[in-house]
Amino acid sequence: MLLTAAAGCAASPPGGPARPVQEVVADAALAACVASAAGLPDAGAAASDADLGAIEELHCDGQTSPLGPVRSLEGVERLTALSALDAPRNEISDLAPLAGLSRLGTLTLTDNEVADLSPLEGLPLSDLGLSQNPVGDLTPLTGTTTLTTLGVAAAKVTDVGPLAGADALRTLDLSGNAITDVSPLAGLPTLDTLRLADNAIADPAPLGSVPTLLVLDLFGNRITDVRGLAGAPLLQELLLGANPLTDLTPLLGVRSLVNLGLDETDPARLTGVEELRAAGVSVNGLA
Repeated sequence: MLLTAAAGCAASPPGGPARPVQEVVADAALAACVASAAGLPDAGAAASDADLGAIEELHCDGQTSPLGPVRSLEGVERLTALSALDAPRNEISDLAPLAGLSRLGTLTLTDNEVADLSPLEGLPLSDLGLSQNPVGDLTPLTGTTTLTTLGVAAAKVTDVGPLAGADALRTLDLSGNAITDVSPLAGLPTLDTLRLADNAIADPAPLGSVPTLLVLDLFGNRITDVRGLAGAPLLQELLLGANPLTDLTPLLGVRSLVNLGLDETDPARLTGVEELRAAGVSVNGLA
């Protein structure tokens, strides 16, 4: 468990009566993380509102916590200066205590039990990690203008429409979902890394118009036709393994292409491989 003290000092400054952290934060594992972040010896030590309000970063990895996984975030709303919360591999499901944290910019909750993102609406999040959660619905992220990095891999997502206006996104991981339609992502103006492995995409053509895309991972989809990617202006790395492809020659139109991954693909059924290599593309993964 890595714990960060933003302004650790055991003595309570003015600002409210000091109480044991474990009385303010009911979850024992979370209370231990909060106490350490405040520079206190344990969760039985007293902290004032000012002590808690000085914490800017909180790290609480359920895999390494001696007290087991965090199950509730109740009490974290008292950390009014919190800008980063890193709590992977826990059993958190309710994000309501985060709703009022107006400085929260980084939130990592990989491998938890989060399904409802509505408490995150309006928060100034720039980096959000929610992979391996049963999220499903991304609607609460509609209209986000601050997110630059979003990870929602293996999160039961089917509709990426709510991300259509996420104009600040640079890195997006949607691997391992059940996405079929990628057209809402076509207009993202700053997206440079997009991971869509292991979905159900048959038509990748809308992604050929993403103006800043450098890395595109489409491994393990249902793609048979790559002509729509031929106009990608900056694409450098393209992963297309485990797709029912036959003709790669349209990719000769991707002048910027450097690396093409074709893992789990039968080279005997492909045309265009040697032409791409002759054009300077590194073709990898073929037996």
